[in-house]
Amino acid sequence: MLEEDDSDDSLDLLLDTLCNAFGGIILITLLIALMSQEAHDSSLAPKSFRTQALLEDQRIARLDGEIEIEESMTLALPDSNVSDSEEKAMALAREKAKLEKQREETNADISRFQRRLASIPTNSTNLAKDLENRKRELTERNQALTGRNGQLRSAIEESRGVLNESNAAIGEAKRERTEHLRLPKEKKDKGKGYLWVLVKHGKVYPCHHPDKEQMFTITESTTPLGRKVYWHKPKMDQGFDPSRHRASLAAYFRTVKPRTEYLAFRVFVTNDCFKAFNEAKRLATDMKIGYSWKPIDDVFGLTSVGESGGPEL
Repeated sequence: MLEEDDSDDSLDLLLDTLCNAFGGIILITLLIALMSQEAHDSSLAPKSFRTQALLEDQRIARLDGEIEIEESMTLALPDSNVSDSEEKAMALAREKAKLEKQREETNADISRFQRRLASIPTNSTNLAKDLENRKRELTERNQALTGRNGQLRSAIEESRGVLNESNAAIGEAKRERTEHLRLPKEKKDKGKGYLWVLVKHGKVYPCHHPDKEQMFTITESTTPLGRKVYWHKPKMDQGFDPSRHRASLAAYFRTVKPRTEYLAFRVFVTNDCFKAFNEAKRLATDMKIGYSWKPIDDVFGLTSVGESGGPEL
């Protein structure tokens, strides 16, 4: 009897031990599952993007200031007669307006996502990932805008250099033209007769030429003192172009008697007239013919004693 009781006690003890071990295993498994779930949830917790959004706002504000500065610099560029530079400046202005519009759209997107960030719950893992991707896209877009802004700045500097060179060339051309207009006024020889020569339309019109009726439209009027005035209006398709009709003009100058006559030029105030006068003056000087000159800007009339409205020569 005693041996049977001892066998039953040992079996009960073994059963209790197995049950306790199995329960411990189940408890450990549950604890491991709970710990791994908590670690997974903590790794997927949404991040806070408020600091990054503030940094992006500051960067966009700096870009906004730089674009406004570039706009004022573009508007302050001096005018130029070089059409290529103007077209390039207009293209840069259009590109700047396009970038400014994109910047406004970016600001609107950031504002919208800031409002969404403010309402994000702590367990919105998918939305946080979407905002993270969008933030990365906006960052790349801002970097592209910054690069394009640098390119625009370089292009504006290049355009400014071209405009400065053009202005310098224009100033040089003006100085050269001023030097051409700064002609000496030769003294008249009172012991000689004068032959009137008009310079208009870039051509030379001798008033004493045998074919003067073909060169001029001549009208006659009478002054209150009874003196007749013959108004000479040069025809545009007539006259001598010193650069093209030099031989014909030289042939007329050969009829001038240098000892008793000289040429009295009346030059209309235009660039082409001064250029023609310079050529005619140079030809007369080479042929040892004296001359005088005077600029005029109105019709030219002759009387029996000299130029109408001017001193007698």
